[in-house]
Amino acid sequence: MSSFNLRNMQRISALMVKPFCIACLVAVASLGWTAFAAAQVPNTFNNGEVADAENINENFQKLDSDITSLNSKLENFYPSSNLRVLTADCGSNPNSFNTVFANNLEARNLEIRVIGNCILNEETARLRLKYRTLYISGADESSVLTYQGNMELYAELAAALQITDITLFGESISAYARQGSFLDVENVKLAGPNGSPRNTQIAAVFGGVVTLRYRDNIASPWNDNVAIEGGIFRLQGKVAPEVDATFSVYRNGHLSALASGKIQRLACFTGALCEAHYDPLVAGDNEALLVDSVYLGLNALLLTLTGESCEFGRGQLPPVITNKSVNSGGAHYITNVCDQLVENPVLVN
Repeated sequence: MSSFNLRNMQRISALMVKPFCIACLVAVASLGWTAFAAAQVPNTFNNGEVADAENINENFQKLDSDITSLNSKLENFYPSSNLRVLTADCGSNPNSFNTVFANNLEARNLEIRVIGNCILNEETARLRLKYRTLYISGADESSVLTYQGNMELYAELAAALQITDITLFGESISAYARQGSFLDVENVKLAGPNGSPRNTQIAAVFGGVVTLRYRDNIASPWNDNVAIEGGIFRLQGKVAPEVDATFSVYRNGHLSALASGKIQRLACFTGALCEAHYDPLVAGDNEALLVDSVYLGLNALLLTLTGESCEFGRGQLPPVITNKSVNSGGAHYITNVCDQLVENPVLVN
C-alpha cells in the first residue's frame, strides 16, 4: 500500500493558517469561492471502509490545487479602500449600534466601532450577513453588545464577519460561517445573565471558514466548536487550561489547531481531518497543546505536527494526547516531530 504523503498535508496546512484579508471577501462570489466551497474531492469513502493512502494523497493534491488557486485570486483583490468606518456611541444612546447598522445596509464593506454597552434589537442580534463584510470592534474593555435572548451572529453566504476586542452578552450565543463565508473572532469575552451564557457554539459549516484566536487567556471559551460538511476551523493562540470545550469535526470537516493550552475533548470522525500543531512563534516557547480525550473513527485522520518551528532552533513540544479512544473504520493517527515521521502509530482496520 502506498504511504501517506505528509508533505502535501503540511502545504495545505500552511495555506490554511496563513493570514487573510477579510475585506477581500466582498467580491468573493465573483472570484468563484462558492464553486470552490462545493468542490468535490476525487475519492470518497464509506463507513467501515479502510481508506487507501493513495486515494487520500489524491484528495489532498486536489485540495492543495484548489486552495492555491483561491488564495491567488484573493491576493489580487483589495477592496479596503471602500471601507466605511463608523462609531456606535452607546454611552450616549444605547440603540446607536442598531441605528448605524440600519442606516448603512447598502455598505458592502463596513466597520462599526463600539463604545459602551449597546443594546441590540432582533435584527442585529440575529445577524445574517450575505455578500458583504462587517467588522465589529470594541473601543475599550467596557465595549459590550447585549441582547436579552439568544444571540446569533452568522456569516451566511459569501460574507465575512470579524468580531474583536468586545464582550458579547446573551442567554445563549452562537456564531457561524457557512456557504463560502469567513468568521474571524479574536479577544472576545462571553457573558450572560448568570455570569456565563447558557450555551455557546461557534461553527464552520458547508464550506465556511472560522478562525478563533485566543490572546493570553483573555478571551472566553466557546463550549461547542464545530467543523462539519467541508467547514474549516482554525484555532490559534493560547487556550486557557480550565476551558471545558468540545471540538467536533466530522463529515469532511477540517480542524487546524496552531495553539497551546488544553482542549478537553476532540471528536474527529466520518472523513474528517484534524491537525494539532506546535509552533513557538504562535504558541510560546515550551508550551504544548494538550488534548485530554480524543475519539477517532470512520476514516478520520489525526495529525500531530511540530511544523516549521524546527527550523528556528526553539523548544520543540509535540501536542500531547491522553485517553485516546479509536473506533473501527480506517482511522489513522500520524505524528511528526521535527520531520521525524512516525506513520500510523495507531491504525484501525
